[in-house]
Amino acid sequence: MDGVPLVGREEELRELREALAPRRIVVLTGPPGSGKSALARHVTPRGSSSPQVFRVEDIGLRERPEVTLLRLLESLGARPGRLTAAIGAPADGLLEPVIEICRRELADRIRPVLVVDGARGPLLDALQSVLDGTDCQVLAVAEEEGIPPAAYTYELGDLALPAARRLISDTTGYSYASGYLYSSAATGEAAGDRLVRPATLDRPALTPLALRIGAALAGTGGKVGELPDTLPRLVDLALARLNRDAARLCDALAALTGPGGLWLPDELVAHLLPGADSSDGHRTRNATAELRELRLLERDKRGVRLHRAVAEQVTRHWSPEQVADRAVAAALPLLREARRSPALVADHATTYLLLLTRVLPTEDPEARGFSAYLAGELAHRGKVFELLALRQCVRHTLGEDGDAEADADLAAAPALALRRCEEPGLARVVLSRDDPAPSELLQLALLERDLGRLHETERLLAGLSAGRGADGWVLHTKAAVACDRGDLRGVGPLLRRAIEAHQVAGDLRGEAWAVLEYGRWCLLRGDFEAAVKRLSAARVMFLDIKDAYGRDCADIELLRLSAVSRANGRPVADWQNSDVRALWQPPVRSWAVAWRALHAAMLAEGTVAGPAVGVVAGSVSGTDVGPLGGSDGGSVVGPDTGPIAGSSFVGPGPAPFAALQRLDNAVDPVGGAWHTHCLGIREDRRTYLEAAARAFGDTGCPHGQAWSALELGIRQPEHGPSRHALARARALFESLGDEAGKAWTDLAQAVLDGEPPPRGVLWELSRRYAPQLLAGIEWPEEHGRFRIPRAARHTIPEPRHDGLARFPTTESRIRLTLLDDTPAADDAARIALRLVPGVHHPWAGAAGPALPWLSARAVPLTSAEVQPEHAVTIRPSAADDPDAGAEFRFTPRRPGRHRIRFVVEHHDTGTVLQEVETEIDVTDARGSVPSAAPPLTEPLRGR
Repeated sequence: MDGVPLVGREEELRELREALAPRRIVVLTGPPGSGKSALARHVTPRGSSSPQVFRVEDIGLRERPEVTLLRLLESLGARPGRLTAAIGAPADGLLEPVIEICRRELADRIRPVLVVDGARGPLLDALQSVLDGTDCQVLAVAEEEGIPPAAYTYELGDLALPAARRLISDTTGYSYASGYLYSSAATGEAAGDRLVRPATLDRPALTPLALRIGAALAGTGGKVGELPDTLPRLVDLALARLNRDAARLCDALAALTGPGGLWLPDELVAHLLPGADSSDGHRTRNATAELRELRLLERDKRGVRLHRAVAEQVTRHWSPEQVADRAVAAALPLLREARRSPALVADHATTYLLLLTRVLPTEDPEARGFSAYLAGELAHRGKVFELLALRQCVRHTLGEDGDAEADADLAAAPALALRRCEEPGLARVVLSRDDPAPSELLQLALLERDLGRLHETERLLAGLSAGRGADGWVLHTKAAVACDRGDLRGVGPLLRRAIEAHQVAGDLRGEAWAVLEYGRWCLLRGDFEAAVKRLSAARVMFLDIKDAYGRDCADIELLRLSAVSRANGRPVADWQNSDVRALWQPPVRSWAVAWRALHAAMLAEGTVAGPAVGVVAGSVSGTDVGPLGGSDGGSVVGPDTGPIAGSSFVGPGPAPFAALQRLDNAVDPVGGAWHTHCLGIREDRRTYLEAAARAFGDTGCPHGQAWSALELGIRQPEHGPSRHALARARALFESLGDEAGKAWTDLAQAVLDGEPPPRGVLWELSRRYAPQLLAGIEWPEEHGRFRIPRAARHTIPEPRHDGLARFPTTESRIRLTLLDDTPAADDAARIALRLVPGVHHPWAGAAGPALPWLSARAVPLTSAEVQPEHAVTIRPSAADDPDAGAEFRFTPRRPGRHRIRFVVEHHDTGTVLQEVETEIDVTDARGSVPSAAPPLTEPLRGR
């Protein structure tokens, strides 16, 4: 075994390798405790430096060959798509398809070796069939009974006397002489006084396990006289040494190990002692340590396992009924813990499958009810092979006595697992029954949603709701489909009821999904603060139960939240950590990779890189104190550049949309349609937008249809008027109750008609969207075209209640530009100030005499000088007029971060219209910038 040295078996290892080299299958046999499993772990085929070795262990007495082969397929990493022939096979006809799948899987590998520990006659016959047409070899570890007569066997005998003595010395530190064990420190005449315990090692009929137990007995406890030389008597003597906790733990492990070997992880062993729990770990640790000290227990990275020879000796006086009852008593606490902590199933799925096979034959209702729970957990984690094995075990154990509803749940579970593995075709095969149960109808509805058929999903969910109580999965799925379609009416109550239903049922995973959908609904409504709370909570819940699929979905929504909120100029709390967490955590599914690329592109698009030199660090914060408005405070630019990173500007900018091609191949038609829509906007291609509109129509997503029609109408096709597309867009938005979409359509229609935007439309948009997003609109007066910011279509915002309802283009903004390179101490730098009215501001089209005179002054807030010190008279000017405005000379006296306040007043009345502050990093003599320098103020001098 792992961690057990292979002492004295070098010759046997050589002979076993030679026996395996020319043969396809070799059966390794030997008496209990002879070290068969340990020897098998050291065997590799001759002539191969890095063989592919696959192991299947812990095979129970009742385990059917197809179940073992399904476990083998999982260890081989086979794709669920290979299960086409087996997925719908009846219980009595599953073996042949599984053998064929194993044969095809092994044929793709170069001389693999299968090590099967615990094989018996039926499994050996199945393995012989698997080997046909492959280069595979099998080393089977088996007991002597049940071996086919034609199989080649290699029998492992007892250790030779020199090897036995060396094993004792290497593993215990004792030395042997004249039938006695001595401490390694005993030398010379004092050896007689350093005697540890007598032992009979002159008779070499002891197996390695017996030798280790005997050596452990000789080194512990009081004088025991001469040790016995047989394994059963040694085990009995060791069991008599155990304290109460160790004896109870040994009995529980023996009851679970009797039907076959079983590794138990440490998280589960803690629940085997009566009256102990995971917080009372010292009792379990002490009991485990005592069993290991007497060599009754072995440990490796998988956990602990009682030696099968020890388990047989412990249970030899128990009746079969007693063995079954004790196995159920030991397993039930482990099953209950799995219900409280689903993460245990994620880490130890095969262990729980083996535990269930031990308790299913009993009449215990709790044990039988656990099968449905385990099936659901395995399904959500995409464990298709384990699910088929579980279904086979349940059908052959319960037979006709099984519960019809539980059988339907088991039939629906593989469909969910196949959906998680992105195999919708096979999932449909599983669900193709004439009279599906409600659990199968729910999985069929979810499958239809995966395939992008939202109308069919709604129809199936409506049928499930009739005559049934509050089903959290049905409720939150209905809400999710409504969000997919863009119809948010009534979604909130649905989600609140779904969360309550999951909480009442104690369904942690269902609650996590409902909270995730609640966060997505908040994001679509534009409530970013509530969205980040719900999405972060859902992610933590998925991490707690180790649901990688749900974690991917939460990461994607957090990325979407970061991108959309940044575009709206309202970064949520801790959004940077959300970005990093989602980008660094590798996704599990291909669609997750594609969605992550889409939102990462949006993030990159919203971050415009600034110039290498001459930048004004940080953003300009504006204070609305007059008719100039400017609630976002303007933007800061460097020489011959656009706005720098950190400013309030959000522009179109380049984005890595090439990475989004992966979304076309993902099993997500709605996502693929949005991807095509985004490409159509990015590349300005009508063909993409038309394809997106068709895809949205096929999937039943009117929200996407409306936006595609709106973008098609904006692009004014050469044939046919744009009014038809815009009218369709408006009708679709109206059918969804999307007032923001209707306002965008009316704005586009006015711009295309060459008319000024209606004030009602501007008011409607300004009370639903942040000024930063609206500032990203491209107007024909500025760019020769009209474009709506891409982030606008990712939300369906409700009106804000903060009293702010102003449109950026109806206001004026202060624009600051640093005209020189990186400022240095005592060197003057020039700063240009201009007042730029928005395109829809009354000053934008006014002639020179009609523009008011304003005054602007600059006030240094740190150790610096600004010239002129008096106010400068200016007038509003266009954004492309470099000669307008005022120019100030800024001379810092120290390196570090400096602050300047700019104030704009009405010239005649002296009314302050706007104040903004900016920060400038000044380098020292070495060219470095003290980025964390405190504000530079002159110290007070005493008089």
